[in-house]
Amino acid sequence: MKAKKIMSMMMAAVMVVSLTACSGTTKADSGEKTTTEAAAQQETASEAVSEEVKETETETVSETEKASETEATSETEKASEAEAASETETETASEAAENVGEVSLTEDEEELLEMMKDDIIVVTDEDYAETVQELASHTGEFNGQVYQIEGVFTVDGEEMRVSRTLVNGDEETECGLPLIYVEKDLKPESWIRVTGIVNEGEVGKETMNVLEVVAVEALAEAGNASLEWDGLEDQH
Repeated sequence: MKAKKIMSMMMAAVMVVSLTACSGTTKADSGEKTTTEAAAQQETASEAVSEEVKETETETVSETEKASETEATSETEKASEAEAASETETETASEAAENVGEVSLTEDEEELLEMMKDDIIVVTDEDYAETVQELASHTGEFNGQVYQIEGVFTVDGEEMRVSRTLVNGDEETECGLPLIYVEKDLKPESWIRVTGIVNEGEVGKETMNVLEVVAVEALAEAGNASLEWDGLEDQH
């Protein structure tokens, strides 16, 4: 009997120890589980924050790229508009030059003018009437002299002239010189600057001083087609 009681007591002690061990294990497991859950929640929160930061950075980069693309597109459009405006101005200038019949000097003409520059007598507005009348009225006296004259290019049949209108009160007189050796397609009534050598030539059935053309250009901007004149000199 006594042995059975001792055995019962021993079994009860074992059970108590076992329960205590189980209770300690459960508490340990519970604490470990709580720590693990907290760590998991913290990791999840960190991942969420990191993802949000990444999204913000991506949006910032995207907005920067869009702004750069917009700025580049704007600059390209401005450049295209400027180029189009420049082309329009060039076309307008070309059309204006074509309308007035602008014709430039050739390289050969420029070289000739450079070689002859010391011998060229330039006729100005102030001395146009007197000089051209002298040339037209005194045949043979100015042979070989080089003159540069500006005026209106006129065509009458086969006769081509450089001329201006001299105005004396209500009277208007055409004053000019015949041109020969004109090898360019000049529009009638265009404003020309012609350099030539004075010589005797046949115009119609008359012998008179003519201007043998060395160089001629039609200018975009016209000069004074009409000049005041005192009328003292006779026009040929």
